[in-house]
Amino acid sequence: MAKTDTCCRGFYSSMYTVGSGWDTPQRIDSGYIASWGLINDPVSISTDHAGKALAVWSEFTGSVTKIQSRTFNVGQGWNALTTVDFNQSRSDRPNASLNKSGEAFAAYTIQNIAWGAPGISAHARRYTLEGRWVDVSFYSAFLTEARFPQIVTDEAGNATFVWLQTDAAGRRVHAQRFSPSGPPPFDTDSVISDNSGDASAPQMVVDSFGNVTVVWSQSVDGTSPVLANRYTAATGWETAKIMATDTKYNGSDSPQIAVDRDGNVVVVWLVTEGGNTKVYSRRFIPSRGWEDARVHGDSGNASNPQIAFGSAGDAMIIWESRDGASSKIFVSAFD
Repeated sequence: MAKTDTCCRGFYSSMYTVGSGWDTPQRIDSGYIASWGLINDPVSISTDHAGKALAVWSEFTGSVTKIQSRTFNVGQGWNALTTVDFNQSRSDRPNASLNKSGEAFAAYTIQNIAWGAPGISAHARRYTLEGRWVDVSFYSAFLTEARFPQIVTDEAGNATFVWLQTDAAGRRVHAQRFSPSGPPPFDTDSVISDNSGDASAPQMVVDSFGNVTVVWSQSVDGTSPVLANRYTAATGWETAKIMATDTKYNGSDSPQIAVDRDGNVVVVWLVTEGGNTKVYSRRFIPSRGWEDARVHGDSGNASNPQIAFGSAGDAMIIWESRDGASSKIFVSAFD
């Protein structure tokens, strides 16, 4: 979370322990972030099953922009601050992913004005077991606009990067895969959205088998359906698939996605139809594929849907709904 101190703004953390609750918030940034600096970007945090955590964020100190990081170990607390990258231009939108071996990746964007060029490019670095950030020689096309980088890592150490890139072809979702077995460590840049219209910011998950699912909304003939694409080691990237072809979309909000340990995926999104905004969902089951889309709730205007899986594979969706006079929180469970 971010909050303002007497002089400036900063990032804080608080840990919840069963039986004890939340502990006292602790500041984790460098101690100085200008109040007019890049504090609106959220902290990206990734954890493993042992409780280790990695947090990355962007901070502007008055002269340079830095992508900063700290790791957390149970019983030790937060380790020393480590700089992922820094430059004279604006760096933001950091996103991190930590794998079970303790290695991690961070993806972020950089404005190219530092090199005298237009556009915004996507970059990535890898965090080694020795506690250092190293270059992985990955970036998006230079003279374009890259936004909303996302990254996930699987248990074999493979990493998948996706981002939204605007160029002469429009706004499309791009992806690259990193393999520790290389060379080269990165495969070719793949466009995983189709060419039917401009795409929006992607969201992504990876299951315990290394299968990746990416979702986004996209403008198609005056509508805004939600699309998905999947990557498997056997087949690579599939063809982008619309999540609910039977719905007349007025505007589908950016979707949310979650996956359990068995590879079951649930996607939720918002659809405005008939004057109301409703929550839709669709589930992918590895043995059967995508199930039919479901609608949750039939009145009011829904917003901010979120989804999570429990340890037993049960999925819960939560959202807010307003009917003009009041606001309520609704929950729906997948059987």
